[in-house]
Amino acid sequence: MNNPFQEQLLKLGLVDEKQVKKARQASRKKKGRKGRGHAAVPEEAEAARRRQEEKRQRDREANLRRQEERKRKELRAQVKQIVRQGCLRNWEGELPYRFVVDGKIRTIHLGEEARRQVVGGRAAIVRNGDRHVPVSAATAEKLLERDASVVVCWHREGASSDGSDDDGYPPVPDDLVW
Repeated sequence: MNNPFQEQLLKLGLVDEKQVKKARQASRKKKGRKGRGHAAVPEEAEAARRRQEEKRQRDREANLRRQEERKRKELRAQVKQIVRQGCLRNWEGELPYRFVVDGKIRTIHLGEEARRQVVGGRAAIVRNGDRHVPVSAATAEKLLERDASVVVCWHREGASSDGSDDDGYPPVPDDLVW
């Protein structure tokens, strides 16, 4: 059961007997590997399937992180735009207004009308990058919906203190100039 092509090459003298034997042995080894490899193929397929599933899971997680980051960026851009559009006009002035942010007293210099609006609850102080600016109450409501950490000072009428932290002292007016 020789290969007819090998026999023809041998008759023509293009190959010798040694080369024909080597070729037969190589083909037997190849067939033998295939026969033994059937048991290993499901293991390899299982390993490949697991690797593929792990890669899909990593890709899903990376995609979720990218989506969350994109949503955070969109939210920051929305907040920035809302602050820019809702900022009070001609708010800068010479009257200092002090408020507490992260345990530190901050000062912003407001005009008389802007100060009255902030004290009366018709305006709020919000963080805009590294500055603080007054915005209208409607703008402050929009900002609270998106990111409450941006609104740093707002004297809402419905959010007055219940007096539990007053320790018996009379209330200090908000428009007190230091």
